[in-house]
Amino acid sequence: MTMLPNCNIYDPMPNHIKVEFKSNTDEYNEFIDCVKSMINTGCYAFTINNEIIYNMYESKSFRDRIIDDTIKTQIINDLRNSVLIHILRDNKDAIIEIYMWPIHSYKYIINYSNETKKFSIERFISEAFDKAYPLLEKDLKTKN
Repeated sequence: MTMLPNCNIYDPMPNHIKVEFKSNTDEYNEFIDCVKSMINTGCYAFTINNEIIYNMYESKSFRDRIIDDTIKTQIINDLRNSVLIHILRDNKDAIIEIYMWPIHSYKYIINYSNETKKFSIERFISEAFDKAYPLLEKDLKTKN
C-alpha cells in the first residue's frame, strides 16, 4: 500500500504568491510557470483526483525510479499538454496534489473548478514541518 505524507495542517500562502488563476487567459501561463516551479524544486509525489501519477516516497526498483523520473520530467517540460489539457477536456472539477520533500513534508493542493474555469492553490503542512518551521525561523533570526 502506498503511503503519502499526512499534510493536514492548513498553511496560508504568502501574500506575494498569487493563488487563483483563470484558464485561457494570460494568468494561465503564469499559473503553469508557478506549478512547474513547484514540481521542479522538490516534488516527491504528484496525484490527480487521488490517482498517484508518481511517488518517490516509496522504495522502488531502479526501473520504477527511472519511470517516475521520466514522468516528472515530462510534467515539468510540458505541463500544459501532459496534464492540464486532460483536466480541461474532462469538463469536471479536479484536484492536483503536489507533495514536497521527504522529511518535513508539505503539499500544494490545486483545485480546478469547471464552473468558474479557475485554478486555485492552497498549501498544507505536516506535523513534522510545523514543529521544524519555528526552529528554522529562530535559527535564521539568530544568524543575522
